[in-house]
Amino acid sequence: MISWFSTSKENWLTFLKWFTPVAITCFLITIGTGLFLMTLVVDFKDYTDAWMLSYGQALLIKHLLIIPLLAFAFINSVLMRKRLSKDKEFNPKPWIKAESIILLFIFSATAALGQQSPPHDIETALATSGPARLFDLLYQGQIERGLNVVLSFNSISNSLLGLAVLFLAMTILSFVKKAPTAISFIMSIFMVLTFYLAIMLSVILN
Repeated sequence: MISWFSTSKENWLTFLKWFTPVAITCFLITIGTGLFLMTLVVDFKDYTDAWMLSYGQALLIKHLLIIPLLAFAFINSVLMRKRLSKDKEFNPKPWIKAESIILLFIFSATAALGQQSPPHDIETALATSGPARLFDLLYQGQIERGLNVVLSFNSISNSLLGLAVLFLAMTILSFVKKAPTAISFIMSIFMVLTFYLAIMLSVILN
């Protein structure tokens, strides 16, 4: 709301002084309640098995989106304070807008979860609705009931994982090097995509 509808960037440091601890508190509460609610729907031991279903895919994507959210939160709190203390004319609003778009993606993934059947019984869900389209597209093996998802990283997935870490570093480095906000945002999206592919291309069923 502040990034899109505020009419001025004055007193931003004063705003961050109280908003940052409030945001951290809210985030920690959300993480705690989210983990609690997730245990009611998916057992931790069945978390990876749920990736075969649409619900599990949406849950995985949502969790991956939290990584760039944390990166932008770090930029807009810690690094932003340092930038504004040195450059009073710097406009922080585009960077807050980028963070809000990541939040919108997370809310969209949460909405998608609300439209899917919770996988209380993964075997039955696979038998009735079949595997998720994304999982079926990326996993080339035979998908059968009773199989469990196991991660076995290989050269391709390890390379993608390295790229994901690089994109994450470039997300933050773009701010440090005073690159346009769009560059940092694009790097964060690439990070999510490569991290997702690294995980999915490491999946085997046994």
